[in-house]
Amino acid sequence: MANLDNALRQLRNQRRLAHLHVERLDSAISVLEGLVGRDTTTTSTPPVRHGIRRGPNMVSGAARAPMVAAQRARRVKRAMAKPIKAAKMKIRTGSRRRRLSAAARRSMSAAARARWARLRARRRMSAAHRARQARRVQAQPIEPAKMKIRTVSRRRSLSAAARKNMSAAAKARWARLRPRKAH
Repeated sequence: MANLDNALRQLRNQRRLAHLHVERLDSAISVLEGLVGRDTTTTSTPPVRHGIRRGPNMVSGAARAPMVAAQRARRVKRAMAKPIKAAKMKIRTGSRRRRLSAAARRSMSAAARARWARLRARRRMSAAHRARQARRVQAQPIEPAKMKIRTVSRRRSLSAAARKNMSAAAKARWARLRPRKAH
């Protein structure tokens, strides 16, 4: 009797595995037929369920339709219950980018032109200064004993007072360019 019970258990287990295998084959066939574009209802056999769960979607489309409609109605009801904020009602047109006035653009371009003019003047002056230095060096040969050789370049650092003055000047420039907003 124990051998018959064991054989019966094995047969039932094999039947369950066969049903799973058939369902997997049916789903693979339906996917491939969907890719090809054929109708899956005429060519494939309907899946055999026998109490075995087939994936997460156990509800048919016809049963899901009223559920979807009820959920949509709940969402509308919840949205209508919330107060509408004034910020959401404001309609924004155009881009959010701030635009400069023509006067501000003119003043900025004039400042840029002045900066470039100062830079060009400084370059011309430094070129003339280098030419004068070269003429002096050629006129006075340096004796090897008087030559100072720097092995390590020293880095110039600003004093605390100089840094403070520079910071104050930068703040003043920014204050002139961007007036404070009144709160």
